[in-house]
Amino acid sequence: MKKQLCVAVGLLLAVVGQAAVYDQTWSSGFLNNGGVPDNDGTGWVDSRTVEGLTAERSDGQTVPAYVAGLTVNLHLSVGWNGDIVAYLQHDNGFTYLLNRVGVAGGTPQGNPGSGFNVTFSGAGSSGLHSYTGNGTDPITGVWRPDGVGFASFDGQGANGVWRLFVADLNGGDVMTVNSWGLHMDLSAVPEPGEWMSIALAVLGMAYVGKRSFMRGAK
Repeated sequence: MKKQLCVAVGLLLAVVGQAAVYDQTWSSGFLNNGGVPDNDGTGWVDSRTVEGLTAERSDGQTVPAYVAGLTVNLHLSVGWNGDIVAYLQHDNGFTYLLNRVGVAGGTPQGNPGSGFNVTFSGAGSSGLHSYTGNGTDPITGVWRPDGVGFASFDGQGANGVWRLFVADLNGGDVMTVNSWGLHMDLSAVPEPGEWMSIALAVLGMAYVGKRSFMRGAK
């Protein structure tokens, strides 16, 4: 039985990918030079096509890469932080990064700070929706997304179009996007057919192992 189990584990390791990393920041080619329309819910969008990302499986085969972990960096300047909503979208993955900073902290107009130079990560201590800081300096540091985190991106194909949306929901100050970027941990996730093959192999080995055990018990 132990032999069959070892073979099954070997099959699994043969298709689970070895880790790879994608790290890219964009700071040019922006719509309106990065200026976010003031008091306009239609917002500003930057779409970037990521291509050619692959990961190597333990059996040496190179396959299209999947997202195994994600962080996002965002650098905005000027403006009024409490006016800003921002989200990230890719395939079926979606999360709010910013959702009117400070509004949930009891300040109706939100945080009066001017800009962000932040990283969004599951390792962040909290989101910024309830941030109560009142300084005018840009907000810095590592924060959680204001949405549901990055779980919806896990297992998505890493290649394709990634979209950053930013909107300024009140008038008076204009925010500018200076840069934004993605850091992705990549893996070679098996295709569904491969998982089925593994499952069938494991079941078959378990059956053979059980039969051998029963014969030995007689």
